[in-house]
Amino acid sequence: MTEAIAKQTGGLHYVVLVHLTALPSWLQLTRSQRQAVVAEHVRPAIDAYPAVAVRWIDTEGFSADCSDVLMADTDDLRAWNHLFESLRDTPIFAVPYFHLDRLVVGAEDAYIDYENATIGDASGTNLAEVRKLARKSAGAVDGVERLAEVAEGVGCGAWADLDLNGSVAAGGAHDFPDGPAGLRFDPAAGR
Repeated sequence: MTEAIAKQTGGLHYVVLVHLTALPSWLQLTRSQRQAVVAEHVRPAIDAYPAVAVRWIDTEGFSADCSDVLMADTDDLRAWNHLFESLRDTPIFAVPYFHLDRLVVGAEDAYIDYENATIGDASGTNLAEVRKLARKSAGAVDGVERLAEVAEGVGCGAWADLDLNGSVAAGGAHDFPDGPAGLRFDPAAGR
């Protein structure tokens, strides 16, 4: 990725979801004809942009919204754009074999990038690194909670069953018997 592109995109990681519906023109092809279209047109387009990882997900057995989802991961939006333009030049869209129902582009953990740019820089803390460390070491969180239990035992007044994010831990003294333990709803206690 060039420095200008990195500056434009902020070094973010992007996930693209392309919801597609197979049209009768595709469904009328034999399976071997479909494989030939993919091998001759789609695979070369995807292979031309190694900065974009593509997965094809069949959804027709599970959803009436679309029959397929193309999921792409990339750090390079320009490579994604070029790949998509290449795909538009293939029979997938030119015949067309598929209808484009929805295209959703998101930036993974973009809120962390924003917080680093606004809050993290002011405090000197890199919030992305803090969150990455927290995700990697769930055991360390348990260790800190055990430390809170010890601190409570020596009179610091800390609630040992509070998670680090301020929610009440399931089954703790401050947990409601039939209520959620935090922002996510857990199964009700005793049921």
